[in-house]
Amino acid sequence: ELFTRGCFVFLALLHLVPAFVFFQPTLAGRLYDVAPDSIAGLLIVHRGALFGVVCLMAVWAIFDPAVRLLALCGITISIASFVFVYWQQGLPAGALRAIALADIAGLCVVALIIGAQLKSRMAGSLL
Repeated sequence: ELFTRGCFVFLALLHLVPAFVFFQPTLAGRLYDVAPDSIAGLLIVHRGALFGVVCLMAVWAIFDPAVRLLALCGITISIASFVFVYWQQGLPAGALRAIALADIAGLCVVALIIGAQLKSRMAGSLL
């Protein structure tokens, strides 16, 4: 239980900084090398709001085991879809590489949560 909660804390923190772009659009330039007043910047700022939702799902999952599966699905889709698109674009260098590496770390944490849950269920069925 403590391990799973810690993993969700990591996933929440992973999405916290990108979520701040919604509240502080100038971060779009620092994090993504995109002018916040451009069309791409507008999308990045909106993306910050979506990351806020992902962050909230992770925080909720820390405290409520009943929402963990749904939260894990949403978080996994968010992370895996970026890694997939990044890979499709030929693994470009720059700021996106750091984001992809962070997301790959997030996918590893997702795998750890799934493994812990499967182990827990298997141990429970043996008792």
